Amino acid sequence: MLDFRSYKVSVRVNDQDVPIYRPEYDEDTKTATCWIASEEGQAFTIFCQQAESFRYTSSAEVCLDGSRKPATGIVLGKGRNYFGHITGVRVSQTSRRPFEFASLETTDDDAYLDQPLGLKAPGTIHVQMSRVRVTRDSVWKPRRVPEAASIVHEKSKKAGGHITRLGKQEVAAPAPKPIKHKPYHPSDIDPWVSFEFRYRPAAILQAEGIMPKPQASQNNSPHEDDDDEMEAEHKAEILALEAEQAALDARRAALKAKAKNINIKREASPIRVPRNTVAGVIDLTLEYVRIYFGGDSTGRFTESPP
Repeated sequence: MLDFRSYKVSVRVNDQDVPIYRPEYDEDTKTATCWIASEEGQAFTIFCQQAESFRYTSSAEVCLDGSRKPATGIVLGKGRNYFGHITGVRVSQTSRRPFEFASLETTDDDAYLDQPLGLKAPGTIHVQMSRVRVTRDSVWKPRRVPEAASIVHEKSKKAGGHITRLGKQEVAAPAPKPIKHKPYHPSDIDPWVSFEFRYRPAAILQAEGIMPKPQASQNNSPHEDDDDEMEAEHKAEILALEAEQAALDARRAALKAKAKNINIKREASPIRVPRNTVAGVIDLTLEYVRIYFGGDSTGRFTESPP
């Protein structure tokens, strides 16, 4: 939830605030911004709340995907509820079309390479809070929200992103009586404060380092974490031993195969030993030793001079 200048605004899914990432608050532009994760086909609601100490009536207007024309809005504050929900666009006094996240359509048609997208800022929800004075009651009229073309080339940087679409018509509680209002003070030309939610699929936010990646053991107790770590170490050790054993088996098989294929040839020793030995001692003095340095093509060896 963004909390700025006496207002709180959040995007809700299933009645729960969607977590925000990298919130920023700019006093100069009176704008609060953040990132949220979106999921295709997911319906969402915009929750607005005004501090009770802020004694004004306020209007909240919602602009989607860069449109300057508000899609819908509510009035809250002094004399009314200090909070409210914006769930979609009313198409009748008893029905509406809810807000839903949707994927941008992609095409490989090169005609779309240089064609600008019909949306000024896809992937944004802009909520403007303004101080107003209620002037009189009004007559309910259906609000027409044109849906811009949302097809991009598959090579576009915007491919893979999300936009907001209106879901199927559904039954809603009777619409409150509409009213007319004007700026609280002539100086209230611009909104009192603006909130911008920039939404992308979780995978994109994680890849860009905006949203942390989930950790498998994040919800485990310390003991469970220790057990998991020990089990992982044991598995790693077993795998290492199995790999070592496999390497030894392969080495042994290779040596056996090599031993079978090698034909070992023994040749007569070039050293001549005399027959007359004394007390079993062989005399290997130079007198009886002839050293051979090589042989000719007939297999005869040339003898070196003594």
